[in-house]
Amino acid sequence: IPDEITTHFTNTATDADIRRALDQYGETAPSASGFAELASLIASVDNGSHVVTERMIAWLQRDGEADSYRVSKLLENPMSWDQFTVRARRLLAHAESRQLVSDLICAREPMSWSGSRVPYLQASREEYAAWCDDADARLAETGRAALNRFDQMIEREREREAREDDGWKWLRPASRS
Repeated sequence: IPDEITTHFTNTATDADIRRALDQYGETAPSASGFAELASLIASVDNGSHVVTERMIAWLQRDGEADSYRVSKLLENPMSWDQFTVRARRLLAHAESRQLVSDLICAREPMSWSGSRVPYLQASREEYAAWCDDADARLAETGRAALNRFDQMIEREREREAREDDGWKWLRPASRS
């Protein structure tokens, strides 16, 4: 979708327009051409939109494999942590998807970084830590699952970085004493 159209849609879309985009997204097979473009168009107006969240709940309640994938892609939409938390709370309260907890965690994993990945993983971990003491039991359980996953990822990344550092030692000049 050309940037001009996306920008125009972002600036002028009504809830009815978003629903039409969601209808098209819901009817498009994930493997079809245009699926990723529709996801990007929806992401441009999402910002934690209740319209998008309600459609995600409906798809999760149908519990189809393609619907679960649609939801996982929309969970990756850029939004503030507060908006993401509101969405996660609503999804967890209204849908019993087997995949949802994992998707809620994977959606916020850092996908690009510079230097060590560990600080990025730690920052994501800290966001989920806030969920652990929430009064909402399902959100708290998801937060604990996220901490467990990020702890494992941090440990594996540290081990990978240590192996990588060891592999480069032969390139360093010998110290002169």
